[in-house]
Amino acid sequence: MRILLCWGYHRRGWVAPYERLLDDFDFHYLFHQSEEEEEGVFTNQPRHYWNEFRTAQEALDEIRPDKLVFMSLFGLRPIALNMVARRRGIRTFIFQHGYFRSLENYMSHEPGPPKRPEEPRHGARANSAWRAIRFMLRSNLREEPLDCSRAVVMLLESRRTDQYRSQLRFRFRGRMPDRYITYSEETSEFHRQLDGAPSSSITPIGIPEFDPIFQHLADATQSRGNDVLLIDSPNADNRYGIIATTIQEKVRFLVDLAERLEDRGRSLVVKLHPETYDATWLPSHPNLRYVRDAEMGQLIHDAQACIGFDSTLVIPAIIARPTLLFELRESSLLTGARELGVATVVRGLRCSREQLDGLLAATPRAGDQIERFIQSFAHSDDGHATQRLATVLSESGA
Repeated sequence: MRILLCWGYHRRGWVAPYERLLDDFDFHYLFHQSEEEEEGVFTNQPRHYWNEFRTAQEALDEIRPDKLVFMSLFGLRPIALNMVARRRGIRTFIFQHGYFRSLENYMSHEPGPPKRPEEPRHGARANSAWRAIRFMLRSNLREEPLDCSRAVVMLLESRRTDQYRSQLRFRFRGRMPDRYITYSEETSEFHRQLDGAPSSSITPIGIPEFDPIFQHLADATQSRGNDVLLIDSPNADNRYGIIATTIQEKVRFLVDLAERLEDRGRSLVVKLHPETYDATWLPSHPNLRYVRDAEMGQLIHDAQACIGFDSTLVIPAIIARPTLLFELRESSLLTGARELGVATVVRGLRCSREQLDGLLAATPRAGDQIERFIQSFAHSDDGHATQRLATVLSESGA
């Protein structure tokens, strides 16, 4: 079965579940406009580019997929492809690619200006927008003029407000997939809120990217090292302009934490987010070590305790180790962890001496609390989410 993935392949974790299923499926990728846009490639599967095709029909005729999987359906090109695929009876999916906050969380946080390329590329960006509009019109104006027009107006509306408010205003069949594949019932709520998706169209499967983590933690011994693992988030620096603190504040936070842990005989290990792999502002400290690509199961196993922010990767950390979370903005994940009693959650970037000492001296949490957290945010920690993904992709029918 050939599956076309409208999916980023510049992060290893994003493609890892598909790479584990290469014996079962023939995956093709369509994500960037051109090869020059690629930031990195973590797959050897065939890659296609939007600028190779005048219409969505051309893309489907050349690639000949049996099914389509999208990261999201907001951009005009993916929506155009979804519309044509559904007319042809090709099943389409949105598959969750990271922790989803609630819609209220997203809409309550006003993003700053995203990082932009150098100014000479402004014309290229404008040209890209026009190419996307033409792609939509050529693909769908004759067959579905109303949804085609809605998609274009939705894009223009998003420039005035934001993508979530514009999608709430413009709910139409053309931007809806046949099915949603999600991590859990809790994270499925986002699709119900944004798209009005019925529960019958949603299938929670767990977190395929984390299968190796859960398998490692299940097989490993319970002995712990002397490290405290900080699972970082790009809350001070990222390309999207969505920041919750400043670089200066983040530097002070990292240095202060390294010093306080050194006083307690612990080492600080920071698992960086891919958005900050190349950051030049990260501070140096003798008690601080940065990790980029690494086996997360081993990192979590070796840690005495974990510290983190609002990110998908703290989910297995919370399940496996005493965890302290810093809340820089409203988050249903952090709210759930606090209410279920599975993590200590503090506001801002400063924890008290008692909170830090309590983390290092923490006793095991109650099993029923952890189980409720797993069901809410990970569906299961059995390490078999990838197999469940394969089952959903293999199924036929509506």
